[in-house]
Amino acid sequence: VGLSIVKALLYVARPGTALLGRVPNTTSYVDIEQYPSATMIPGVLILQLGSPVYFANAGYLRERQVIGGQKHGHNNFAIKM
Repeated sequence: VGLSIVKALLYVARPGTALLGRVPNTTSYVDIEQYPSATMIPGVLILQLGSPVYFANAGYLRERQVIGGQKHGHNNFAIKM
């Protein structure tokens, strides 16, 4: 039981994130790691979060935005929740 609680707290504190890209000729956005044909919007980073944003995970999510933005050369961020 104790391990389950710790696991749940870690999941909420460091939620999974997915970098989204647009499927060509559609209005759908999907994880670019699962769908290599998806294209990113130039200058915009779209992240999908695995849990709600609150004070305990805000710093981690901001870090993910900055790292993702630097890695892909994006200055603007959008978060899908």
